[in-house]
Amino acid sequence: MKTLLMTSIVMLMPQVHASSIQTYCSNAEGTVRKANSTLENFIELTLRLKPDELGSPTQQIRDEEGVFEAEVKSSHTLSETSNSSCRQNMGSMMKKTVTLEQVVITKKDGSAFDYRIAGISQDRKTIETLMLCETVISSLWTCRKK
Repeated sequence: MKTLLMTSIVMLMPQVHASSIQTYCSNAEGTVRKANSTLENFIELTLRLKPDELGSPTQQIRDEEGVFEAEVKSSHTLSETSNSSCRQNMGSMMKKTVTLEQVVITKKDGSAFDYRIAGISQDRKTIETLMLCETVISSLWTCRKK
């Protein structure tokens, strides 16, 4: 019965779809990064191991569990490109957007960050930074040229 049901659903769906969306951001210093995509979601901060020394060794702290929160205070689109096509019954679309975002990162529980985190505020509860972001949306489907 399940096989019959699945076959019926597939026969009724004339188009096959596959799509992805990926956004990757970084500040100019590379001390704050974030990603939102179909493959990965994280916020990454830089910990200066010896903050009083110039050129201190660093360590990346990556939050994939949702402990950190990034709030976009403002966003400006710098460029946007897109294209689509239909060839040999296969359609494709790609859209790329580059934005400049003013972002504030906090801990969801309101606690303070380690004092060695690059760019933290005086009260150690926020990191405010300007980030360059690239978002790519792509999609595939069946199509017929007219």
